Amino acid sequence: MNRFSLLPSLALLLTAACTKETDPQPQLPAATQTGQNTAGCRVDGRVWLPAGDFLVSGAPVRAVYQRVGGAYQLTILLERLPDEAGDPFGQTAIRLSAPNAPSPGTFALNQLVDPRLGAGNPPHAAFIYAKPSPDQQLLTGPQAEGRLVITRLDTVARVVAGTFEFTGREQAGGGGASVQVTEGRFDVRF
Repeated sequence: MNRFSLLPSLALLLTAACTKETDPQPQLPAATQTGQNTAGCRVDGRVWLPAGDFLVSGAPVRAVYQRVGGAYQLTILLERLPDEAGDPFGQTAIRLSAPNAPSPGTFALNQLVDPRLGAGNPPHAAFIYAKPSPDQQLLTGPQAEGRLVITRLDTVARVVAGTFEFTGREQAGGGGASVQVTEGRFDVRF
């Protein structure tokens, strides 16, 4: 074999070996319904995944299903606690709330919410910036609608799964900030 015929192959091999590996772009988790404690969404078009230190703040994906008054209240909390340089979503959280959620179903997130009422609110969602203090909550409401779909609510296996999407806006008196949350999904044990 001619030594000159090997040069293109050798050059290609060296080029492939010298290419810099880049970090893969984060991907949304699969939409499952088996209690895998996964969740994610897109926030303003960028993938947003819960992450955090379990020992410091608890699990970054949590659900609480409890009886409040005469109805069952479902709250799902997704937290992203790392605050890395250049991460616009460090120190953020998403809270989904569905009072009177006895079974799977679709909940419109389009009613006025008063954060001071807690469980007394209608179904709603919030995108929360924890920094700078105090927290800034961008809430659903009549001018910022959304939808929460619970596809599995199994009180025996203690699993809740579903999808969500919403627009969150600062309430009156705020600076008019808003956020668009799309392609949301969760699969959580409670």
